[in-house]
Amino acid sequence: MECSRGERLSITLAKNRINRAPERAGKAKVEVDIFELLRDSEYETAETMCQILPKGVVGVLGPSSSPASSSIISNICGEKEVPHFKVAPEEFLKLQFQRFTTLNLHPSNTDISVAVAGILNFFNCTTACLICAKAECLLNLEKLLRQFLISKETLSVRMLDESWDPTPLLKEIRDDKTGTIIVHANASMSHVILKKAAELGMVSAYYTYIFTNLEFSLRQLDSLMDDRVNIMGFSIFNQSHPFFQEFAESLNQSWLENCDHIPFTGPALSSALLFDAVYAVVSAVQELNRSQEIGVKPLSCGSAQIWQHGTSLMNYLRMVELEGLTGHIEFNSKGQRSNYALKILQYTRNGFRQATNKLERKKERKKEREREREREREREREKERKKERKKERKKGRKEGRGREKEKEKKKERKKEEGRKGEGERKKKKERKKENERERKKERKKERKKERKKERKKERKKEEGRKGREKERKEKENERKKERKKERKKERKKERKKERKKERKKEKEGRMDRRGREKEKERKKERKKERKKERKKERKKERKKERREGGGGRKRKKERKKRKRKEGRKEGRKEGRKEGRKEGRKDQMAQRSELGEGR
Repeated sequence: MECSRGERLSITLAKNRINRAPERAGKAKVEVDIFELLRDSEYETAETMCQILPKGVVGVLGPSSSPASSSIISNICGEKEVPHFKVAPEEFLKLQFQRFTTLNLHPSNTDISVAVAGILNFFNCTTACLICAKAECLLNLEKLLRQFLISKETLSVRMLDESWDPTPLLKEIRDDKTGTIIVHANASMSHVILKKAAELGMVSAYYTYIFTNLEFSLRQLDSLMDDRVNIMGFSIFNQSHPFFQEFAESLNQSWLENCDHIPFTGPALSSALLFDAVYAVVSAVQELNRSQEIGVKPLSCGSAQIWQHGTSLMNYLRMVELEGLTGHIEFNSKGQRSNYALKILQYTRNGFRQATNKLERKKERKKEREREREREREREREKERKKERKKERKKGRKEGRGREKEKEKKKERKKEEGRKGEGERKKKKERKKENERERKKERKKERKKERKKERKKERKKEEGRKGREKERKEKENERKKERKKERKKERKKERKKERKKERKKEKEGRMDRRGREKEKERKKERKKERKKERKKERKKERKKERREGGGGRKRKKERKKRKRKEGRKEGRKEGRKEGRKEGRKDQMAQRSELGEGR
């Protein structure tokens, strides 16, 4: 197998993670069909889209490269009102009137140009050089060129020739003594430019390189690179996402199985964008399903049919807000990505790391100091709590000693009282008994009152229950009456329907009588014809007998037998017909009586 960017694997990982989620238990499963474009051909992409649409599609994702095919896919999806997610970077000039059905997850070139301008302003760069691999670079970085006017003093632009050799351009930059170099090219070409710069000795502390390609940070730079050189890039990966580590490990395993000869630099941006695109479509469909049921419709390139839920789904996709592998996912009214974090990366010995400002470092240090102070305060509070606990224990011990002294004093008092007269003790006992009796009487009265209150409450509850039962019975009786009325109405309707059917049958019966009379006349004519044919046959047989001579008696007997059989058959047929006629007459008489009764 060839070394792939892990796009197939990322789509399958997203599909499996969504289907296995406990929230989606018992719900419809997500299905994704993957089609590969072997060439960047408009005709082949149109054919593949015409094969995809009849299956019924909720959205189209990709392609990750081939800009010509992506434009055709966006046009077809716009005609059929099917959402289309773009994942590849913008290589052509952005159209003024973009399709409503297209959404771009990849950061726009305008955002990247604004970020580059911010870096130049931060470092107070007076002169800079822009190396472009294609002529479209000037259109893509339009905002950067507007902010820094194109001139030899501020910003100079240099284009690579057809040989794709950057050495002459780098020599010119070295001769001009420009320290900041902006490279707008793909990851492989930007890596070649940096290698050639290292060969020319342009990787010292004097130079700063800014690479606009978002996948350049994944490339492993040579160890010969000077640590003092300032190499900067951009990234949108959200490494704090709970699934990011598992995603990177699964891509690493597939890379090791298929591409042992090349080291794994990290997950490709297109694979992460496709993963987030699947989640965005599923979340929008879930929100739309709450208001209306979505159904997939098979479409064809030959017909003018559109998907009826396409516009509503696009409106919900523009309201989607979620955290993905590439950070915060949100779209503006034009379908471009917005409110996301474009991280600035800086090259170190251990690879690219996120760059931080001095102010941010100071803020972090202040936060750390505040945290340390809070920890010290908590420790002091714990010490004070321990001291308070010790004091409480000491007080408890002292109180225990005081209680023992009080007990001894009570014993002495009792001895003194015992010495006094027993009469006083008896009086006290009697007083206590009387007080206890009075207290018991009061308690009994209070208990009686409480019982009365409880009985009243129970009676009220029973009355309430009875009232509720009465209301329920009345409601049930009303419902029964309504049901009876409805049944009567239904019966009346059924009777009316039956009467209509009977009237129709009577009309049909009248029409049938005329047809029957005609059939009778036809049957009579047929009988006459048959009799004539039989007479002719008999005449022929008699002539034959006369010619033959003998055997006349036997033939006469056979003729008599035949006549008897034919007579019996005709009698049976006539009897049956007469019975049917009488039965029909009785039915008609009954129907006429029913009509008069109505």
